Amino acid sequence: MVSIQFVTWNARGLNSPQKRSRVSQYLRLIKAEVAILQETHFKLGKIPTLPQKYFSQWFHFCNRESRSRGVTITIRKNVPFTLQCSLTDPERRYLFLKGKIANTPVTIAGLYAPNSDQVLWLLHALEKLKSFREGMCIVGGDLNLVLEPTLDSTSKRLNISQ
Repeated sequence: MVSIQFVTWNARGLNSPQKRSRVSQYLRLIKAEVAILQETHFKLGKIPTLPQKYFSQWFHFCNRESRSRGVTITIRKNVPFTLQCSLTDPERRYLFLKGKIANTPVTIAGLYAPNSDQVLWLLHALEKLKSFREGMCIVGGDLNLVLEPTLDSTSKRLNISQ
């Protein structure tokens, strides 16, 4: 299999044309070939036009009611990805793509965990991924967790619900 640069990023909204352009330029600058974006804030049926010059494949999972959440996986033109199927959740928090890159089976997963009950949600999402995946599995996303909660200096209290 060829070497591919994967990037995961919490975009914090991509509804502004200027921000979409800057994100696309930055992904190109860092030579990202597959980007897993969370918190895109696109509303189903109102997904804006996205730059196609370098990233030719865009897979979105958006919220029906509002512009909250959202997961997008974008793949650069030079990556020979063929989609076989996808899986999403009712809460609009993950997007799994199963396909092939250069005839190698691969699963790409984009996760955006809630702000509470992250551990239970993650266990459920990973169980779904385990039964869906095929071949190499690449997972990216915003899990709203820290690896070592006692060292997290952003808050005085632990923000992990089980």
